[in-house]
Amino acid sequence: MLPATTRPLTLCAALCLLPATALGQTTRQAESVYLSVAIGDCHTVETFEYGMGGIVDCGSAAGYTVHLVDSDLRQRLILIDDGRELSVDPDVPNFTWLGPLVEFRGYQTPQGFEAHALIVRVHLDDGTGTGTEMQRLLVADLTDDEACTIGWIDAAGNPDHNQDARALAETARTHNCPTGTQQGPAEKS
Repeated sequence: MLPATTRPLTLCAALCLLPATALGQTTRQAESVYLSVAIGDCHTVETFEYGMGGIVDCGSAAGYTVHLVDSDLRQRLILIDDGRELSVDPDVPNFTWLGPLVEFRGYQTPQGFEAHALIVRVHLDDGTGTGTEMQRLLVADLTDDEACTIGWIDAAGNPDHNQDARALAETARTHNCPTGTQQGPAEKS
């Protein structure tokens, strides 16, 4: 029998661990995998007619090959996985550029890292003609069939914008995407 002074500690340790292990409830922390989409870190795949943009391959991360499409001073991403192409498009009228990093959010599995969401910084022209830039983080849900924008986080004046975007990314797959935000198979510009 254990001494009286260790019995409460042993009992507490057993009871405190019981709910998490016996009931199969474990708290997994989502992780991040980053990839640069800076033009200097990518290589040209295709140049559009009249030199009006093109497609660059920025490498692979989280099981996706990432292409950056630059067309008419607007950028979007194409994520390629097993022949599927998912488009992540800010779909705003302003001139945009993306990056310099893409953040995939997900979990380590026995098969490798499995991403459920993507976060990318969108630099937007503010539309005033002054060249002033706004920055917002686009958060997209990555499903088997599509990428879908689930929200935007303003970076200006928000010192917690990265954490806010990660918190929003954790809601991916817990809801249906709002109408008009689903982005199915990618189309070339």
